[in-house]
Amino acid sequence: MVLELCHRHNCTLEIELDIILFAVSGETVANSEWGQVYPNGSSDGLIGSLIDRRSDVAVAAIYRCLYVEQSVPLRNDMMAGSIMLSFLLFGGFMVGNSYAGALASVMTIPRYEKSIDSRADFASSGMKWSGTTVAWMNSLLMAEQPELVTIRNNYEVHDGDTLARFSHTRRDMGYVHERLQYGSYALESFININATRLLQPLKEDVFWEQIITACSKTWPLMGYYDDLILRVQQNGILRYWELGSVIRNMGLEIQRNLANARVHDADHEPVKLLIAHFLGVFFILFVGLTLATVAFITELVVYRAKTGQDIEILA
Repeated sequence: MVLELCHRHNCTLEIELDIILFAVSGETVANSEWGQVYPNGSSDGLIGSLIDRRSDVAVAAIYRCLYVEQSVPLRNDMMAGSIMLSFLLFGGFMVGNSYAGALASVMTIPRYEKSIDSRADFASSGMKWSGTTVAWMNSLLMAEQPELVTIRNNYEVHDGDTLARFSHTRRDMGYVHERLQYGSYALESFININATRLLQPLKEDVFWEQIITACSKTWPLMGYYDDLILRVQQNGILRYWELGSVIRNMGLEIQRNLANARVHDADHEPVKLLIAHFLGVFFILFVGLTLATVAFITELVVYRAKTGQDIEILA
């Protein structure tokens, strides 16, 4: 985005690799920290570079969260509704358990563990997840939701070589990654093409944030930059940039493996139960009933032959 801006307005762009700052007509930061402002007015990192006017633009995974609070107090005088809901839940549990028990008794498909699809499933499973840096947890430091707290506490930090080995050998660990705006996946370097055949992403995001560009308030190109972002979003150019960047850096097959990880092969879909699946059981039942009937009639005939008396059968 900054490169396109400089191309349009003929400005000088200074970029240094392995540094998490892009500076326009300024100085680059020599450390890989986001930085902060201290009570005494001093600052460091990216934020300090902007405050000290050594740089004009900082682009380095700077996010902005939305804080939503309940503005209207909830009513707590709903005794009748609570009682009715309790009875409905109790009845639903009874019907659901009865149906599940009857269904499990006739299922011909092996029973597997519950699939981990959502954030709540991942938290309740107790599965560990890992990345190469603790910076992934900065967004969850102030989280108070129980499932987010559990997910944050289950996070582990390992080096890239260890995670590369874990991605092929451990089935009880998850790995952090980013899903971009148009559905592509930004993966860490330790997840290679073979690992993507063994992994699958969750159906929902653990957390999401808005990516922003930090710049000084007096930067003369701020209005042009905002206009460029709006035009890129409106025209879908960012989708093209995203796809091109993903193909150049990771390859399309990795993206295809993750996108199709939850698509099951049609040859292995569950088979609908038919009467043919029960013929063996019914045949055994029929043979047993036939033998029992023959044995019962034989007993009656033998008893009558020995005693010469008729037997009264009560139904």
